[in-house]
Amino acid sequence: MGMNTSLRIALFEENPRLFALLSAILVLAGHSVSKCSREGYPLATFLQEFVEELRHPSLPYYDLCIIDVSDTMPSYELVTLLEQLVRVQSLPLILLAETDNRTVELLRIKVAMVPVLFGTILHLQELFAAIEVTMGRSFPLSAPVLRLVQQQQREHVQATIQAEQAWLTTRRTWLAQRQEWLTQRQEWLTQRMIWILQQRELPNPQLEWLDAQRDWLAQQQEEVKQQQRWVQDHRYWLDQRQRRLDQLTLQHPLADVE
Repeated sequence: MGMNTSLRIALFEENPRLFALLSAILVLAGHSVSKCSREGYPLATFLQEFVEELRHPSLPYYDLCIIDVSDTMPSYELVTLLEQLVRVQSLPLILLAETDNRTVELLRIKVAMVPVLFGTILHLQELFAAIEVTMGRSFPLSAPVLRLVQQQQREHVQATIQAEQAWLTTRRTWLAQRQEWLTQRQEWLTQRMIWILQQRELPNPQLEWLDAQRDWLAQQQEEVKQQQRWVQDHRYWLDQRQRRLDQLTLQHPLADVE
């Protein structure tokens, strides 16, 4: 492959903003990009079809496949399909993944592939470096194109920050509503348990029915406690994510966008 040869790149990216950014930059660099993600299609389903399509020599070939697995739950099936993509089809693969992604760890044990690890924001320089390592060729960008890339990167960062903040705000509101419901539920269960204990003290109580009600209430109270623990754990996770986003916002204030 010559140094100036254009690459045919298959790109699986479900985030519309990130797909637009990556495809625009790759095209500006002189390559052709094919969108592989389909609305409503999970990654595993796409890979099953993609591997089958690549078995037919009459279909267009690809020089490189870039797949974003950052929002995909790791599974044995997913790792197996990615392995087939690299090993059976001999297709160079770059994975975009959040740091500590289990899929990447499992796959790197089996095949040679280059991961691009990131947290919230994908740094394009790391993707360029991964393409150079994977394809054994440079990824040159002219000065005007590089300035455009940097501007698009800034716009993508700001759009990602705003979308992430909106999601966090919505999630916190939902958690607050869930906590309020759990508190009300716990209060009702407590009052109901007190009523049952009072009924047991009356003459000729229906003990069998009251015991069944008491057992049911005890089960419901345990479920409420488990859900409250889940809410607390999820709130802690959101706090951690908010801190990372706040740090990112300080690094990329809105005033930087022209």
